[in-house]
Amino acid sequence: MDRIKSVHKNLRGTSIVALYFVQEGLLYRCFHGLSYPWFGQYLNIEGHQYNSLRSLFSLAWSMKIFFSFFSDSIPLFGYRRIPYITLGLLAILAALATLSFKPMPEPYYRTENCTRLKNEEPLNPDAPNAAFVYTLIFFLWYCGLSCSDAVIDALMTQRSKLEPEEKRGTLISYTRITSQIGATVALLSVGFLLNGPKYGGDFCHFGIEFNQFMWIPFSVTVLGIVYAFLYTNEKDVDDKKEEVQLKSRLKDLWLLFHRWNYLKLLVFALIIAIQWSLRSPAGIKVQMHWAGVRTITVNLVSILTGLIGGLGMIIYLRCFLNSNWRLILLLVVGIQILTELPVVTMTIFDVIRNEYFWFVDDVFDAVIRFWFSYIIELVIVEYAPDGIEGISYALIWAIVNIGRAIGSALANFIMSPFCLTDNFRYVRDSTNDRTAVWTSYMISFGFQILGLFSVLLIPNQKKQAKEWREQCEQEESGKSWNAVVFVSLSILGLVGGTVLNLMTMFESTRCMMIAGGPGCGGAEFGASSCILYN
Repeated sequence: MDRIKSVHKNLRGTSIVALYFVQEGLLYRCFHGLSYPWFGQYLNIEGHQYNSLRSLFSLAWSMKIFFSFFSDSIPLFGYRRIPYITLGLLAILAALATLSFKPMPEPYYRTENCTRLKNEEPLNPDAPNAAFVYTLIFFLWYCGLSCSDAVIDALMTQRSKLEPEEKRGTLISYTRITSQIGATVALLSVGFLLNGPKYGGDFCHFGIEFNQFMWIPFSVTVLGIVYAFLYTNEKDVDDKKEEVQLKSRLKDLWLLFHRWNYLKLLVFALIIAIQWSLRSPAGIKVQMHWAGVRTITVNLVSILTGLIGGLGMIIYLRCFLNSNWRLILLLVVGIQILTELPVVTMTIFDVIRNEYFWFVDDVFDAVIRFWFSYIIELVIVEYAPDGIEGISYALIWAIVNIGRAIGSALANFIMSPFCLTDNFRYVRDSTNDRTAVWTSYMISFGFQILGLFSVLLIPNQKKQAKEWREQCEQEESGKSWNAVVFVSLSILGLVGGTVLNLMTMFESTRCMMIAGGPGCGGAEFGASSCILYN
């Protein structure tokens, strides 16, 4: 009996680490690993649809701020964490069960002798029309991830504060390590099991179907729910915690918008997110048709870039921790453009078309994104008012995800005259086709360069950040109209971006130029209105 109690106690002690392995490792990475083989390859959705798809999913992640509010302010059955973790995992379970039992449509391309026949009549031309239903199911999955992740983060923070000072941070380290292990397992599973010809791979006699694969994350989610119920104890960290009213939290959130230093950071985050999301809709098609990227390669590269991003963080901590934040951001964005430009150009114009060469710039991009996120977090640490650090952190990333929705919608509209959604462009592969695709990338790079001016909105280092914060605190308050204007424009951008992104999912509206299509006047009209099409 004592042995059983000891095992039970040890399981309770590792509950947070185990939940991170399930949540941020397996389920989160599995979700992202499936986007390319299922939506991009099997259903063969159009380029502007793929752009919109990722932005719509990121909006679900923005809901973490609301889940954090509810978890902090509205206990369920006397608990503030476990019920919300369970609700999130149940939402994931419902989505996975639906994906498991739902009959799969036929793939877009015909397959013969382990080869996809891209130059012949497609097997199922209506396959992209199935994307909307699957987008809704995946959105439910992502909402569940958002809910459980927000609450697990809160519980992890509470437990970390109880660690002895000399060991504080050990739990966070363990959660990051187990998350990376879980991510590796998830990406390898997707890469090897969904690498058949229908999914953009070359495994002829090894692998399973998409709906069969869904039983793997389904089983993991069931184990996560059981573990959350039996072995997660929040009373030891939350029993004497003073309840915070939701109304008070909302007031704190509104007051953040009145701090001009924090408002400038929000504007910076919004501009950078829009600029990074203004990507050419041709990206997924170039990757599929010209670079010939397989599903297994995508997932192996994801594992590699995660490791390289971690290495980049070590380099930043040791060499650039006290460097000028503005100069660092200018440097990394410049490196990103200088590395991506030759890769894109040589791939498009058939100088080098190789799936591994295509991902060279992703190595630099991984480091850049890690550094960008870390600098934002450093600024938040200096700016966040006492007692509402969590809200301050969640709000920034909510704004970033709103920016992504706006950016992808703008990219689809701005580049619609080039008709980058037409598969025939990439199969024909003419000089005009290559020039049109290359021009769309140059437009994207141009917006990235323009976005560099936004670095003036953030302080150059901790000292200036502290000065700005103290100056802001000494003033009576920011101007209310600044807050009203920013919130109004953000809401308008969120609604407009979401509607335009959703329009790409419907057959009747995705042809519209405002949604990124070539126009709805028929095939003859579309060809005549396209730039560099003939």
